[in-house]
Amino acid sequence: MLKRISGKDYYYLKYWKNNKARMDYLGKDEALVEKIRFETKRRKHLQGVIKRLKIEYKEICKIVKD
Repeated sequence: MLKRISGKDYYYLKYWKNNKARMDYLGKDEALVEKIRFETKRRKHLQGVIKRLKIEYKEICKIVKD
């Protein structure tokens, strides 16, 4: 997450922990920020794949039972 304060950019990692939104300051390291962005996109993609596989699994179980 990018916050612009007084014309300067500050990077934060926003996440949930114990049902509370948390934000940790990442610093100005662009490489770290890009790595976290990449990993976040990858995680979202994999969550979608898992969701689709669960749906397919349920459909396969229905077919096998019949």
